[in-house]
Amino acid sequence: ERWDLAAQGLSDAAQKLQTAGADFIIIATNTMHLVFDEVQDSVNIPMLSLLDAVAEAILRRGMETVGLLGTKFTMEKPFYQEALAR
Repeated sequence: ERWDLAAQGLSDAAQKLQTAGADFIIIATNTMHLVFDEVQDSVNIPMLSLLDAVAEAILRRGMETVGLLGTKFTMEKPFYQEALAR
């Protein structure tokens, strides 16, 4: 799989958002969080991780058993397990 191309495409888009005056950036898809760090490194404005925001909300509310609906890819990858472990 060509995650390098996804990282480059999102980095280019993030740089355009920064140039346009965005204060921060959100990647609004679970899958593209695989390249979150690369995109974040390409800009000088903060990025909000959807995964971290969801994990923080779960922990803040003291939830223990959470159901997740998602694509097959999202369900097979440990996106949220890793975010909750941070």
